[in-house]
Amino acid sequence: MASLPAHEETVAAVAEPAAEGAVPPPLSDLPPGLVLGEPWRGLIPRRVDSLPCGALLIISQGSVIDFTGDALVNAANEYCLGGGGVDGAVNAAGGWRLQDARYALPLVPAGDGAGGGLVRRPTGTAVATIGGDLAVDTVIHAVGPDYRMFTREPKVGDALLESAYKSALQVARSRQVTTLASSLLSSAIYRGKRPLLHVLRIAVRAVRDTAGNGLREVHLVAFTQDELETLLLAADAEFKGEPDVEDVPSVPPAEVDAAAGQGAVKVLSPAEHLPATLEGKETAQEASAPADANQL
Repeated sequence: MASLPAHEETVAAVAEPAAEGAVPPPLSDLPPGLVLGEPWRGLIPRRVDSLPCGALLIISQGSVIDFTGDALVNAANEYCLGGGGVDGAVNAAGGWRLQDARYALPLVPAGDGAGGGLVRRPTGTAVATIGGDLAVDTVIHAVGPDYRMFTREPKVGDALLESAYKSALQVARSRQVTTLASSLLSSAIYRGKRPLLHVLRIAVRAVRDTAGNGLREVHLVAFTQDELETLLLAADAEFKGEPDVEDVPSVPPAEVDAAAGQGAVKVLSPAEHLPATLEGKETAQEASAPADANQL
């Protein structure tokens, strides 16, 4: 992978032709050592889909700060100096070198996600810095929308969320990244009243349609049990081509096993493969994390 300067900017993503869909990768096509339910690059893979470009879309469980591949996507805010949740965790794990690189990002005019002024990264775009003390060489700071600012125009927020993922993937390709782990943008506080399933379907769709040549693995990383269950349902719905119903109030847990059992790819059902600590309890990570340790 090419060396990375302290920071590198990119513009908002340009839409690429949509993929026709994904097919289950033959076991012989999986990287040696990748086994569903077993540790892989610091995460636990739960589902694998093969994309037309040749990349693998992997639904994984864990924390992006533990990823040992080339790069991770951080859920940043427009000021890009660190915040709560995954952004704060990435900042802390990256140490002073990452923090200095973020501070050195140039100020630019705010986009649609802020009320004017200057920011380091407008909503819907992404920018790369060094990884600092993280295992990855590159951190891509992607800014998803704060849906609480788009209560009257949620579709605008959807478009910005898709753009943030696509922009992050463009940055990854420009840096010759081959293995990438992405946090779930706008999936917690920033989600407002937008259904989690809808927000995560946008994530799956953006990766499916934009991964492009060069990337070998793109992990969408679920930290909580609810995220994992809903992300599995989102992937199943997207690859089956089911309509995206935006007003689904919640994800019935009973549907998780059904999605796992009916999918066209090999899927680990959370009910069968999640650690016992996740069944109705908080994870060890959540128990030891600050109260606000949720993704943006």
